[in-house]
Amino acid sequence: MSEETYQHGDGCCECKCTDGPIGVGGCMLMTFCPCIAFKVMADKVDESGCLHCMTTLCGCGCCSLIVLGQKVEEKRNIKKHDLGWHVFYSWCNLCSQQTCRVMNECSVYEKEGAVSAPAAAAIER
Repeated sequence: MSEETYQHGDGCCECKCTDGPIGVGGCMLMTFCPCIAFKVMADKVDESGCLHCMTTLCGCGCCSLIVLGQKVEEKRNIKKHDLGWHVFYSWCNLCSQQTCRVMNECSVYEKEGAVSAPAAAAIER
């Protein structure tokens, strides 16, 4: 497993979401229509987009965010954070911008796939 972590920050207020692939439009989508944003994220990592959209509409978006965050780490072959990390940053989404971070990584996965083995080996050195 690679030690590479999210390209768009790994802690509170490190999202830099407008610098990532989703840009300002993605941040606006997250802010004003999160159910659609969750569907887009889920579809990019082979999860049920409709299910994640519905959980967001039912007020359980943070639960979907936990699942999607873990899924994108697995798919991108990047450093896995424990469940507590995902729960904390999903519940504190306003300051952590976890939603934008996960959406950026889903977009990176869609374009580039997982971190390659040579890149992972270089990171571990």
